[in-house]
Amino acid sequence: MKTILILLLAFTLTSLKIVDKTDFKNRSTKWLISENSSLIVNGSTNISKFSCTILRYPKTDTIQISLDKTNNILLSGTVNIEVKNFDCNNYMMTKELRKTLKENEFPYLHIKFISLKEITNITQKSNMKGVVEIEIAGVA
Repeated sequence: MKTILILLLAFTLTSLKIVDKTDFKNRSTKWLISENSSLIVNGSTNISKFSCTILRYPKTDTIQISLDKTNNILLSGTVNIEVKNFDCNNYMMTKELRKTLKENEFPYLHIKFISLKEITNITQKSNMKGVVEIEIAGVA
């Protein structure tokens, strides 16, 4: 049976102090994804929906934020996530996710940050929409 995955990613980012575009109009700003941040992947297959987590991101990564000439928000930075760290709170689902992501052949899932649609007040819990490139099982 062929499994189709649809993934939504959500990081718990720390040290985020940007509220609007004026904060980085004339300079570049960094976001810190700190060690022990969490990652939640919500998705669905042709059979069911699922939610898998990485409760503790094992390292610190930095995402660079800047504006282009037309005030679009640009991001640069990549996060490399070990597939073995995903936990779907269900042994069979976790095993199937790791198999689908070809953990033995491609132990890392790579997320390259490209752009954001807008910056919201990040001192409160909120969603941000943007563009990322995800490399899964060697395919971007």
